[in-house]
Amino acid sequence: VYGDNTLINSIGVKYQVTQPIWVGLEYSTAADKNVTANKSSTIGLAAGYDLSKRTNIYGLVGTTQNSGQSTMTPLYGSSATGTAGISNIAYAVGMRHTF
Repeated sequence: VYGDNTLINSIGVKYQVTQPIWVGLEYSTAADKNVTANKSSTIGLAAGYDLSKRTNIYGLVGTTQNSGQSTMTPLYGSSATGTAGISNIAYAVGMRHTF
């Protein structure tokens, strides 16, 4: 499910649990407008801890359910591609510092 004929919908929320701790949840779908069997849905969970105003540590986990020839993965910014019709799970941990 890539290209000009792809319809992508996404919704997400972020909640500040306490001053340094936040959690987020996202749900996305992607569908090929030409071949209705090619579609995917992704759910992801994120959590983070703010070390300061500009630095935090975080963890992400997501799962994608692919149908037809869809090859989406939970980490859209990565170069990873899934296998057509196969579901997958991905995770990431890291530290972010803004300048």
